[in-house]
Amino acid sequence: MFKLRELFHRIGLLQFFVLSIIIIVLFYNKNDSFLIVTYIYLLFLAFSVIKNKNTSLLANNTSILLLLFIFLYGLFNSLIEIIIDKSISEGTYFATLAYGLAINGLTVGIITKRIKNEYRKSYLNNLNCDKQSNIYVTFLISVLIVLILYKTIFFYKLGILFSFNNNGVENRLEMFDSLSQVDVVVGLLIIGIFNYFVYYHKKISKLIVVTTSLLLIYYIIMQLSVGNRRDFVPIILGVFWVFVNLKNINFGLSSFIIVITIIFGFNYLGTLRANTGVKISFNENVTNTLLNNEFVYPFFTTKYEIEEYRRNVYIYNFNYGGTYIVNSITIFIPRSIFPSKPESLANQTLKKMFGNNTTIGLAYSPVTEAFINFGFIGCYGVFVLIGRFLIKLQNNKNQILNFIFFTLVIDFCRGEMATFLYTFIFISLFFLLHRLRLK
Repeated sequence: MFKLRELFHRIGLLQFFVLSIIIIVLFYNKNDSFLIVTYIYLLFLAFSVIKNKNTSLLANNTSILLLLFIFLYGLFNSLIEIIIDKSISEGTYFATLAYGLAINGLTVGIITKRIKNEYRKSYLNNLNCDKQSNIYVTFLISVLIVLILYKTIFFYKLGILFSFNNNGVENRLEMFDSLSQVDVVVGLLIIGIFNYFVYYHKKISKLIVVTTSLLLIYYIIMQLSVGNRRDFVPIILGVFWVFVNLKNINFGLSSFIIVITIIFGFNYLGTLRANTGVKISFNENVTNTLLNNEFVYPFFTTKYEIEEYRRNVYIYNFNYGGTYIVNSITIFIPRSIFPSKPESLANQTLKKMFGNNTTIGLAYSPVTEAFINFGFIGCYGVFVLIGRFLIKLQNNKNQILNFIFFTLVIDFCRGEMATFLYTFIFISLFFLLHRLRLK
């Protein structure tokens, strides 16, 4: 059995090598249909080889979720263009190839790193070994109530508390013009505390679990009323991660279909909310969901930078890792102290695309950041390192970091590395305090 699995592993590696060559060929010979077929085959091959590598592939495997989201972010625009226009524009075509390289690199990084521990067993061991302090739990629930009260007052002052109609504004971003960095940090701390209780719920009293659950329902309704899914989706993903571990649910075709259905359902609800008060048929809503959803817009940053590179191939300035190092340090320094600190990559791209007077919000892609640092080879190489890093997290006997990364996969896929690191640290804060308390 071991020899058979090793044979499948080597055949999988060989196929990824062949697919790398095919992607290179597609760079020089544009073929829209073959691009789509190759891109889709990449995903299912990745699932197959990762499943072969693991003794049991759970539905909460971080590698699988990241692969799926990177795949969807890279696919939608090409699929829409080939359905509507019968062909893929050059900018979209080359950007999709960049995502193909990222998927290829991510999978190679995952399957070339040896799995030492089953993270489900490590998590269950964590629960058995970690001791909870009633004082610390009381402290956390008190802080959580204060922070949610702060958010409630903030929403109330803006006139958007439980406002399901955008408070009369067309652009949701207009409701949060006064949002400060303190408000952002408060939101991250709330997610962190909720996920702490999710992770350790088996070690916490039933009264605290019920209280936290009621607070979570209130918080989700409050955020959902103004369309803020990002403020509670990491908590939902945290519940899912723990539930899968406790029930030992394996990943399969049914899991894949359920995830896709949930993703489409969230996007469809967003479409319905955007069309509140307007009579639109079901088919029109479905079409609008496909054309305008979570997976359409972050792709534009990749497309824009690749088009800029192809127009200015000899003078395009790559960052050679600068954004990963410089931005990840300066993001923690307030602009009042360091006025000349670099703007976010999303804002820089927006200004290049639309000038200084735009009020559009734009999600950024880690594939774009890999490209602006090292070009197409960066889309492959950076994601090889990410793949190996994910397995290192899964191998760790303490599963807290793997858990947190899983809950932030969506944020990772639609943001730059510095922003993700900033988010990760604040959400990890109360877990870190817990570990320090044990020492």
